[in-house]
Amino acid sequence: MYPVMRSAKNYHGWIFATLLLVMSIYLFTVMAAFLRGEKSMANSLWSGELGDEFERVFAERYFLREFTVRWWANGRYWLLGEGLAGVILGKSGWLYTHEEFRSPADLEQRLFIHVEKVKGIAHALAQNDQHLVVVLVPTKLDLYPEFAPTKPPIISGNLYQRFYDLLQANQVDVVNIRQALMEAKQEQAVFFPTDTHWTPFGANSAASEVARLKPELRGNDRFTTLLLGEAAYEGDLLAFLQFDPQWAPQFFKPQLVPVRQTQRITVAGGHTSQDLFDAPPFSLALVGTSYSQLPLLNFPGALKTALHHDLVTMAYSGKGVYFAMNQYQTSDYSADPQIKTVIWEYPVRTLLRHRVGVMN
Repeated sequence: MYPVMRSAKNYHGWIFATLLLVMSIYLFTVMAAFLRGEKSMANSLWSGELGDEFERVFAERYFLREFTVRWWANGRYWLLGEGLAGVILGKSGWLYTHEEFRSPADLEQRLFIHVEKVKGIAHALAQNDQHLVVVLVPTKLDLYPEFAPTKPPIISGNLYQRFYDLLQANQVDVVNIRQALMEAKQEQAVFFPTDTHWTPFGANSAASEVARLKPELRGNDRFTTLLLGEAAYEGDLLAFLQFDPQWAPQFFKPQLVPVRQTQRITVAGGHTSQDLFDAPPFSLALVGTSYSQLPLLNFPGALKTALHHDLVTMAYSGKGVYFAMNQYQTSDYSADPQIKTVIWEYPVRTLLRHRVGVMN
């Protein structure tokens, strides 16, 4: 005879049956509520859209979803040293995006398309007597390869220079701030360990390099930056981890960042430096992404101070580098005869983000 497991109790089966019944009732409740709100059910069923939509709704309403996701993420972090999709765990708590480790097979196509797009935008602005100056922002991995969990791909170390050289070869005015940031990082961090952006110090270093390389953009205005206090800054890459940051507070707790505000200096008699020199307002424009838009980073203020020149800013978070430029080109500023130069903050990671054909 085969051995019989006599230690099993009847209540094991009852517990399993009860759990199965509860989950079935819950599932049918969610399904009933979902179907009541659906229209054109037959077409959606045959096309497969109905199943996809129900899967999404069930995932959102599942009462154990947050618990299971959080503990699964905790387990991956402690057992495998991994994050979730979209982020790579580096050394000493440094986080990187997956796109920074990509080596696209269609890189040559991407470079060609992006160069052509930038060149076309420079030409379009020139039609309105506005000169484009592209400020290339290096990737975090390019500046901090020493914290990467594995050896970065070869493309990471030469992508910036290749794109810079191609833009120059196509008569695009481009500023190389990479070396200045590499030197500045010896003094302070120029990128946040748990964020995709540069630090206020990194933004200030970049602005100083723009002023050094483009002295013709300097004006006669004087600005000062006031320190208003500190604010807790939580890196945007922490959202991809989904494990409890308290498990490694030395790496993943919010970082205190100085809050700065840049303003024009007022001289005796209540006049500003602009009043004294009668300089035209807003002859400079800054177009960019979240590197320029986030107030805590204060890149526009750093540029004003370094260039001794006021400027108008048009920057957006989470929209991509070309969205901001499209917004500028369709605004009144693009035809403003007072604006002579457009500074375009352009993250190099844009080249790795989208496949050819789906770039915005």
